[in-house]
Amino acid sequence: ARVADVRFLILAGQGNNGGDGLVIARHLALAGKQVRVVVANHGVRPTEAYRKNRDRLKSFSIPVNSIDSTANSIEVGVNEQVVDCLFGSGLSRPLVGWLATVIDQVLASKRPLISVDRPSGVLDPEFGVQGAAFQADKTLVLGALQSALFVPETGPAYGNWELIPIGLPPTVLPPTQCIEEQDV
Repeated sequence: ARVADVRFLILAGQGNNGGDGLVIARHLALAGKQVRVVVANHGVRPTEAYRKNRDRLKSFSIPVNSIDSTANSIEVGVNEQVVDCLFGSGLSRPLVGWLATVIDQVLASKRPLISVDRPSGVLDPEFGVQGAAFQADKTLVLGALQSALFVPETGPAYGNWELIPIGLPPTVLPPTQCIEEQDV
């Protein structure tokens, strides 16, 4: 597909990460890009950030569809770039069932995948067993480094990653220190 033909599919959950996805959809539309949103209704109460950004999105002509445990299949167009905003770093249990099916369908499409915060389904190492998870081509890590980036069980799922500062005060950031090649 030519660059001009590329469309964006935003996969959003109903939490703060999904709210980020709705912001991304709005900015892509403002930039003249073709975008659609698929929201996974996974049985949790939507967060304030999600609700606020869903309301802002209503004034745009962006198609928004929902999937849930009864309508759990998703089609990815041959010219769609997928932006994963289903679950962020707050996820503490493996993804199974219909959400795992959705992840498998998106991965089977072989379309480029960008994850926001972390690939959905990737858990921090202390949670142990992993379920279904996206394997991102690129991940935009928000605010702070995550331990899952640096362990062999989960690190490769991030693909190429970039740390994006989001204005968190130093007092809420986890104490992290990376030893880089020049340090050695």
